[in-house]
Formats: sequence, C-alpha cells, structure tokens
Amino acid sequence: MISPLAIHLGCRSFQLFACLFFGIVLAAQSAVAREIVLPEVPANWQTLAQTDLAALQDQLTSVLEAQWDAVEIDADDDAVSLLAKADQIFALNAATRQRIDALWTLSGQIGAAADSPEARPAAAAFLKTISAWVDFSGRLRYATREQTRQTVRRLSRPDVGRLISLAERHRVGIVAPAIAFVLVQPPPGSRARPFDDATRRHLLRLIQSTHEIDATASLYQFLRWPHTPDWLQLHLLNTLRSIGISQASLTDSDRLSPAELLDAVQQMPTETLSVDDRQLRIDLLAWLARLADKGVSGPTFRWGPVEIQAGDWVLQRNPSPYNRFTDLSPGLFTHVGIAAEVTDETGVRRIVIVDLPETGTKIEADTADEFVSTSLHWIVLRHRDPKSAAAMGRVAAKLAGRTSEFDLTFNTALVHEQRGIVDRPDEAVRTYCAGFLALCAQEAGVSWEQLFPLVERPINDRCGENLKSLGLTMTEFLSPSGPLFSPDMQIVGARPPMYAPDNQIREAVYDQFARRISERKFQMHETSAQRLRQQLAELSSDYSWVRAALAQVNDVSPAMDLVVAGRVATIVENLDAIADKQSEAFSDAMTLVSGQRVPAKASAEEAARLTEVLAQLKADHPQWFADAAAGKLSSRQLQQLLTRFYAEQGQASVDAMFFPESPAPQ
Repeated sequence: MISPLAIHLGCRSFQLFACLFFGIVLAAQSAVAREIVLPEVPANWQTLAQTDLAALQDQLTSVLEAQWDAVEIDADDDAVSLLAKADQIFALNAATRQRIDALWTLSGQIGAAADSPEARPAAAAFLKTISAWVDFSGRLRYATREQTRQTVRRLSRPDVGRLISLAERHRVGIVAPAIAFVLVQPPPGSRARPFDDATRRHLLRLIQSTHEIDATASLYQFLRWPHTPDWLQLHLLNTLRSIGISQASLTDSDRLSPAELLDAVQQMPTETLSVDDRQLRIDLLAWLARLADKGVSGPTFRWGPVEIQAGDWVLQRNPSPYNRFTDLSPGLFTHVGIAAEVTDETGVRRIVIVDLPETGTKIEADTADEFVSTSLHWIVLRHRDPKSAAAMGRVAAKLAGRTSEFDLTFNTALVHEQRGIVDRPDEAVRTYCAGFLALCAQEAGVSWEQLFPLVERPINDRCGENLKSLGLTMTEFLSPSGPLFSPDMQIVGARPPMYAPDNQIREAVYDQFARRISERKFQMHETSAQRLRQQLAELSSDYSWVRAALAQVNDVSPAMDLVVAGRVATIVENLDAIADKQSEAFSDAMTLVSGQRVPAKASAEEAARLTEVLAQLKADHPQWFADAAAGKLSSRQLQQLLTRFYAEQGQASVDAMFFPESPAPQ
C-alpha cells in the first residue's frame, strides 16, 4: 500500500538506487587492524609558531594513506575483520574530532594577547595548522563514507546493525548517509527484502545522536518515496525534528515546507500504527502546525550540530581567490553572515542569515539552512554577552533588504563613516562582507575592534602592488576568519568538514591565483566581451545612462566603482571558467576510465559528447585505461590520480592566463 504522505509528495519523486538491497556473507579470515598514530596538537598558543607546518602536512597525509592501506578490504575478509577495520577508521574520526576541538580553543587566547609581538606569528601559524587539520578531517570523513559503502556490501544484515553500533559508539554520523538504503521500503512485488524495523530505528538513532547534517537529504528523499510505510514516515519526520527541518523557503519553491508536511501527516491513516506511533503522530502534528502557522517558535533554530540564534556569526568556507592575500593566511573562511529573526506578513517567523554579497544591490537574507547548504564547512560564533548578541541580531534584521554597495576597495574606514546608518533607511550600506559584521556590531553599540583583534594587511609588497593595479586596497582588512581570534566570541558549533574531489580542484585553481598574486607580476586577461564591458565601465564616469545600464546588466550598484568591479568580475569569471572546465573534465574521466565505456543510461546527446571525450582520453592517457582494466587502480587510487592531474591542469591554466612571463622567485 502506498503511503498517503508519499502520494501527497509524489510529484517530487526521486530516483533510487536500483541495487541497494543485499545481505552477502563471506566466510573469510580475520585481519588484525593496525594502529594509526595521529600527530599531537600544540598545548598552548605560545608554541603554535614553533609548529613545523610542512612536517605536519606530511604526517597527516601519511596517516591518511596508512589508514587507507590498513582498512583496504581484502577478498578473504570476514565479518569480524571488516568490523575491526570499520572500528579503526571510526576511532580515527573520533580522535581527529578531539584534536580539532582542542585546537579551536587556542584562537581566542591568541586574540586576548593581540598586543603581544608573538600574537601575529601565532595567528598565522594557527590558521595554517587548523587548515591542515580541517582538510584532513574532511578527507577522513569522505574516506569513511566510501569505506562504509564498500564494507556494508560484505556484511550480513545482523552485522549491519553491529556496524551502526560501532558508529554510534564513536559518534561517527557520516556512516548514516553511506548506508541510508537501510531505510528503503522495496515496492510491492520486488524480490528485495526490507531491513527489519529494529535496524531502521537504530540507524535513525545514530542520525539523531550525531546530528548528522549530511543525512538530511536522504531523510527527505525517503519521505517522498511512495512505498515508505506510515510508521517509518513518522520516524523520519521525528529525526528531522531532532537534527533540523528546513524552514519555509524565501526563495526555493521546490523545497518541502512545514505546511506541506503537516497536510500530508493529517491525511495519514492511523489503523496500522502502534499506540506509541499514534502518539508520535499527534506530537508531530502539533509541532508541524506550529511551524506552518508561526514558524520558528523558540529562540534558536536547529540545523545539524548547531542551534543558531539571532546575533550569531556564521563563517563559511568555500573555494575563493581572496583567501591568501593577507599576512594572516590562508583564510580558513571566505564568507560571513549574521543571524537575525524576521517575521513575514503572514506571521511566520524565521531565523535567517543576513549578508552582503559581492553582486546584487541589496543586503540579502536567506533562511539559515539555505545559507549554509552549499558549504562543506561552516562554523557559528556567538558573543559571550547575550545582550550584545541580541542587539547585533536586531541591527542585522533592520538592515536586511537595504540598498547596498559592495566596497571592492575593502576600505574598513567606511564602517566608522557610516555610524548611525541603521536609522537612515534611504542611505545605501557601503562595505564588504566582513565589514558588514563590524557595521552591525558598531550599530549595536558593540566595539567591533574587540571582535576583530588582529587587522590584516597585504601579505607582501608584490601582493600590494598587484592589488593596487586592479584598483583594490587592503591597508587594514577585516577577514571572515578574523573573529575566530576574538576572546569575546565563542564557538557554539560547526558543520564537520567534508571533502569533495571537484571542490579540491576548484580550491587548487583559486589558491594558485591567490598564491601567485603575491609571487609574480599580474597580467590581466580579457575576452572580447570582457574588454568591451571594461571600455563601457571607463565611459560610465562621464555618461550616467551608461553607468545605469551597465550596473543593471551586471547586477551591481550603480554607485560602485564600475571600473574596478569590471576588472574583478573579469578575473573571477575566468577563474570560474578554468575551475568549471577542470571539474567537468575530472567527472568525465572518472566515469569513462572506471567504466571503460560510455554509460548505457546516457542520453543520446550526452552519449555523443562522451564518445568524443572517451576517444580523446584514450589517445591522451592510454595508461589510465590499461591500469584500470587490469585492476592496478582501485576506485580510490583512480580518484586521487585524476584529482591531482586536473588540479595541476587548472593551476597551469591560471599561470598561463594571468602570470604568463613571470618566473617564480628563486
């Protein structure tokens, strides 16, 4: 029988994996897991500057490779051996989490000693150290997910339950999305057997206890699956209640809203439900009714591992060309926003993140869950004084939707010049992304200098000269990572880092540009269309109609320096094009080399494109195909090989485009 909830949501069905049901048991010898030793972290901030960063990076890389080798699945592995290997990689996740948590505590201590001559070197060392650990953690979580997917194929159903117990013991939530198929109810008539109810409930408890945000998509997918039984629909919703249910979107009409879920649960029959599940349905109906009618009712909004409240600062990490320009680099975070409470005309209250984007003409406000949805790592800071935090949240709510002009000169002095702007609604807000946080603090009566204790500057003269040639200045720069060093701010939660191969390629492209800008002489590269846009920008200072038209086409404020904006847009567009090209090439190569042919399910148009790509790849890289066919390259090894190759291709393209005749310094 198809669930009414699934019928109600059936128009948003999704494609499930066809072969998700298995219960293979292989009798094999038991393997003994090898111990993997992690590097220790500095005990205090004063010793950070003594960290041998190159050695640390080498150690972490060696640990990851040793871990892969230690848990590599062998043909003769039995369940005991497989579970021992899983236990080892889960334990490494837990140990890594503990070390990163210990490292985070050092940042505020550095800011408290900002006047000390040791503080700035320690801050630079901290950012490099925590970046190495965050990258390692993301790769380890990725490896854990992939290892779990391989392991579970070899386990009996009772042993899958034991695997979940191991993950629960070590609090490793990434296991859940890797084995989410456990929740699938096969269609009537299918030869596949569903997992028993106890195992399904066990997996949901793992998600609830770890607040695993990467499991959210699977939960929503199974809510849409037409064969999910009613009792399981209720427990999926209850799990979302624990880890975070999407707020009614301000922009995306395709996202499930609380009102839709409420309507569907109301139609659910109760005859087949147990007494406990009938009570759960009553509780969920009351909860969904409140969400649909009034939105977020309490002071916080739960999303994954964090309870977000008004006044919180959300720091995001995304690939960016700007994160290596200053003397405190790499910038761990690349964008920021501030949480606020807003209530719409229907009385629905939301927790949103207010931010100042580089493009657009207004200060934006997206629901907190949408704001962080595309970032593989984000962290939430909260002012230690609740009154100060609340005041900053109120200012952010007042500034949401205001006309804005992104300041590409990164002039922090504009923050002081706009004192009182919250009470001048007709005046455009002029600053940059981190400057917006400082502005909110200032307007709330909070000293923003205490929240950014270490002001940043260009990393060297070469960087300053290159930026100046573009019309950019960073004499005193507030970075998205700067608030980490404030003793007045505390970390209240973070999304566990996650790795993605295409993300690594993008970061390699943007980081190459950011490194080279401080090493070599920059040379602008423009397409014909970009050159025309730049010529129009130069004319716009004399012709207001040109300025207005150009600003509208490029979605920026007409008050902005369009010449500088045009130069920056050209750089970003060209970097994006390089990153897109190499990421797509990686995806194609991974598909074609591992499969040795064009996928049978490809559309006619896609098959024609991939056929050409396949022929070119075989001509250029015959060894890839030979090694993969001979079994000399595992899926992991192939992924590493291709990621490294296309990242290097992207870096070479950056050098050729922007730094063509400048040799690297000796």
